[in-house]
Amino acid sequence: MLAGGGNALDAALATNAMLWAHYPHMCGLGGDVWILYYEAATSRVHCLNGTGGAPRLATPDEYARRGYTQMPQKGPLSMVVPGAAAGWDDASRRFGTIAVSDLLRPAAKAAYEGVEITPKLAGWMAKDRELLAGDPGLAAVFTKEGEPLPAGATLRQSALAATLDHIADVGFSDFYGGETGEAIARGVSEAGGLLTTDDLKAHTSIWVQPVTTRFDGVQVVTTPPNSQGIASLEILNLLSLLEGGRATPGSSRQLNAFLEARRLAYVDRNRYLGDPSHVSVPTDLLSSLDHARRVADDAQATPRCSSAPMGGDTVYLGAVDRWGNACSVIQSICHSFGSGFVPTGTGVLMANRGAYFSFDPQHPNVIAPGKRPVHTLMASMALKDRRPWLVFGTMGGEGQPQTNVQVLLRALAGESPADAVAAPRVLSGQLFPGDADDQLHAEENLGADVIAELRQFGHNVKIVPPHDEMMGHAHAILIDGDRIQAGVDPRSDGAAPEPASADSNADAAIEERSS
Repeated sequence: MLAGGGNALDAALATNAMLWAHYPHMCGLGGDVWILYYEAATSRVHCLNGTGGAPRLATPDEYARRGYTQMPQKGPLSMVVPGAAAGWDDASRRFGTIAVSDLLRPAAKAAYEGVEITPKLAGWMAKDRELLAGDPGLAAVFTKEGEPLPAGATLRQSALAATLDHIADVGFSDFYGGETGEAIARGVSEAGGLLTTDDLKAHTSIWVQPVTTRFDGVQVVTTPPNSQGIASLEILNLLSLLEGGRATPGSSRQLNAFLEARRLAYVDRNRYLGDPSHVSVPTDLLSSLDHARRVADDAQATPRCSSAPMGGDTVYLGAVDRWGNACSVIQSICHSFGSGFVPTGTGVLMANRGAYFSFDPQHPNVIAPGKRPVHTLMASMALKDRRPWLVFGTMGGEGQPQTNVQVLLRALAGESPADAVAAPRVLSGQLFPGDADDQLHAEENLGADVIAELRQFGHNVKIVPPHDEMMGHAHAILIDGDRIQAGVDPRSDGAAPEPASADSNADAAIEERSS
């Protein structure tokens, strides 16, 4: 797309669509999207909230009437309105230069002709074999004779291909008010879900102000509530204040400060985060250095935070172009294979983002009609002199703020983006079954000395293998004048065992980045 004259947004959207064919367990039309777009002409970062709200019938009382004491994690009752299609449409109309039909056709062709199943996709299919077998639409695509397709086999999604071709012909409005929307609503209703055609027709994505803070000479920009991006900014503000926060990234002193900052920031995230159109979220306060000072001063009195299992069922991608535009995109169907439900004939795997809602009436994330749920999704950029310096992000559910901060700190310390995303990481929280809320996972190549010192600091360390997929797939592009470097995470499917920077000037890098 870049080589053909498209800009960073065109390239990012086309890549996102192609991932619907290649990585359907982590992203798709039935999910949500957040987009940060730096517009070089105005030196401004725009933010699109492409997340959907709860159905109009979705209330705690309605779920209680159906016998639920907590939100279902899968199935038609775990759904909200999918926001990705409208988000795509709005972003492309405002900033795109290539027709949406041309962005979708290659993905439709790949879905129809088939793609090779990667080892990690095959692994998730094996883990979710019961879920795949339980839905006719999923079973027809992902299984053969009752068994998940193996790595190396061809994955064909003909119904999805037909839906993409249809939308390419008639436009994304069809997803909400046309044949596609009617088929989705009908399928959900027949399966006992709450989503209706009225819910789909009422949906709009929204342009919002990104949230920002300054740290070590860069302006860090990320997605605002209902996204958890605010937590990464509070972590950075706290690191500027805590003992050891400015030590060498990856050292035990720095990691100990980072983990304390994570603890404090997640307490605030859990206390305040919700849909700003339904609850008051003190976004400016939480991103301020003054608030970080008060939190740091009162750290001993702050209780341990709780967190949901982190997971990693999302895709992140970034793009830059020859004109200086940059795009940071994160897109997801929530958990692996989303809700596990495909409305008949659509090929659209519906997300289960509603699983994040609460039934507690005092909780900022309590379910309500039209309310957007809390989102783990967050996209990020760092600017120098009002221009993009680092475009970065990661999949990884609850762990995204932690991974993003670690990548940024290493880039600020002078590491290439390839080295920054490949470097050993830590993640605190529930990553594997049986983990405690504050379980610390450390990749083995962090070093025996560092791990021993973290234990001396009092952390409950669990060692995981180097480049473990569950530690997230982070990616980054660093722009330094006319020198551009890109780093892809070796924890992901598409990376070489020994990642190397794509290092080149802005003109020559276009073809390399587009591949």
